[in-house]
Amino acid sequence: MGPYVLALMFLLGGAVVARLGYANLVRTNRKRATWLACQGIVTELVEEFDADNRGKPLFAPVYRYTAGGREYTAKSGIAARPARYRVGDPIPVFVNPQKPNDSDVLDGSITLFTYGAIAIGVLVFAVGVLVFWLAASGQMKFD
Repeated sequence: MGPYVLALMFLLGGAVVARLGYANLVRTNRKRATWLACQGIVTELVEEFDADNRGKPLFAPVYRYTAGGREYTAKSGIAARPARYRVGDPIPVFVNPQKPNDSDVLDGSITLFTYGAIAIGVLVFAVGVLVFWLAASGQMKFD
């Protein structure tokens, strides 16, 4: 693999990760601006397992909230270890005004993850620029 192929891989990889982070930021900010904010209550913690957590559970809160005079229950898509919330804790909920059964928890972890993805994407892209520059100036050669 030549240095230009390596540079291209870093450039594309960084651009994709940064773009995904940016798209999530836009989507989250749109929800915060157009959805109704309310407070829910955590009613349960659900254990979740995946290949990345090596057999140790992550905990996703199930929460109850009221919108339009009706009560709804939903599970957050954000799971963490240790659990970020406990049963009975208040939880920030944003509700789709067109479909009150559609809700999302938009706490600080979403923003941290989003900005982290953007930062990592930009950093990887910058490495691609550096590799390209080193290859173009003759300072990097692969035999």
